[in-house]
Amino acid sequence: MPNVTLDEDSCTLSYAAGLEDGWYAIALVLEDFSPDPACSSGCGPYTGIPLQFLALVESTSTPCNQRPMIVGDEPRDQSCVGVPTGDTYTAVIQAQAEGAGVTIADILTTSPLGMTKSSLAVDPNYEQRASVTVTWTPTAQQAGQHIFCFRAADTNNIESTQRCLTILAGGKNLNFNRRW
Repeated sequence: MPNVTLDEDSCTLSYAAGLEDGWYAIALVLEDFSPDPACSSGCGPYTGIPLQFLALVESTSTPCNQRPMIVGDEPRDQSCVGVPTGDTYTAVIQAQAEGAGVTIADILTTSPLGMTKSSLAVDPNYEQRASVTVTWTPTAQQAGQHIFCFRAADTNNIESTQRCLTILAGGKNLNFNRRW
């Protein structure tokens, strides 16, 4: 894909606008090398893992700083929540759109099997704010760690930053933050 640069130190791809709208394929090989200075040039990588994905380029007049945002501290990003078997995890996720005439179109989730999400509820006092309620009752067979992620999308098809947390099914009823 043209106009893409890779910063190997931060492992970040950057795209400079200039392509026509559409889908573009990107193929990378992720490699890890020995930290030993004696191997800096001749030892080769330990492993090489191919990574392929598609990037959608879309034109928009919306500034990048007018992204929707998740409102409130809960559920907290990178936290861990324990849910005993048979108990129900419930969370209300609120999002707010930025910019005149822009509203929240959806709150998107990646969730454990069986988690339910309510319909989007728009705040009657502030149409740029909306929420969903998610619930999940883990079964005994689902004991273990489950990742739950969510983000908001607005009517300009711009998405918020994603938040993720770990739900420990079958664990004690706990809630703590962890930072990597």
